[in-house]
Amino acid sequence: MKIVERSFVAAAALAALTFTDAAHAQAEVRTEEQWYGWQTTIGLGTAYSLAGVGLFVDAFEDYRGWFVGPAFGIYALTGPIVHLAHGRGGAAAGSLGLNLGVPLSAGFLGAGIYCLIDDCNGSYRGLAAVVAGIVFGTAGMVAANVIDVAVLSFEEVEVSAGSAKRSLGVGPAQYVPIFQYGGRF
Repeated sequence: MKIVERSFVAAAALAALTFTDAAHAQAEVRTEEQWYGWQTTIGLGTAYSLAGVGLFVDAFEDYRGWFVGPAFGIYALTGPIVHLAHGRGGAAAGSLGLNLGVPLSAGFLGAGIYCLIDDCNGSYRGLAAVVAGIVFGTAGMVAANVIDVAVLSFEEVEVSAGSAKRSLGVGPAQYVPIFQYGGRF
């Protein structure tokens, strides 16, 4: 090849490599993980507060069902609804499975452990096994909530590269935080 042809081929190859890298760099989208568990926590706080009010009201009158039933419904459906609102159907199914399966399994485990220890023939017979099941089931509810909020409530969101500057070259005000605190479960 002549020197002119070699120069042309080299320049064309360099241009092709440069343009493909630039196009690839522009197509790359940066994402970061964002926690939205606070939304689930608000709903769970409502459910637990409603159940507490129901238990308190029952001490005076017999209206517990009006509070505890909706409280359990809010407890079971808050996590799945929040996950669906964020477009995460798999996390919604996992949350519903946790909210129903863990307390139920823990309740049966608690009743079974009591019956193994006392043979369900104690002075209160099956009532103590029911109480043990309720205690273990409540602990299972809290455990399911912690797993849902701390593990399942993360999503990938796009990070903007920056704000476009105005025609005069003045962009939005930038600040540097003096104190900053961050954490993750």
